[in-house]
Amino acid sequence: NELSGIIAEKIGKNNIEPVYEQKRPGDVMRHCADISKARNLLGFQPKIDIQEGIGKYIEWFLSQDYDVAELMKKESVFNW
Repeated sequence: NELSGIIAEKIGKNNIEPVYEQKRPGDVMRHCADISKARNLLGFQPKIDIQEGIGKYIEWFLSQDYDVAELMKKESVFNW
């Protein structure tokens, strides 16, 4: 929910709600982004936070010469 909220905010569509599909065999039930191990072992320190990073990615994506509707037609769904 946090990720979809950040994306919605960055594209100016604050009324977007995520759509949750039925579980499939092999789906990961929980996701958690955690850099603590990289920080502890490697001294990793991010240069930008997730909101800024997502914003930069969206800016880059929108600057590309993509026809989003055409890309969506080609979307492959893998049912493992």
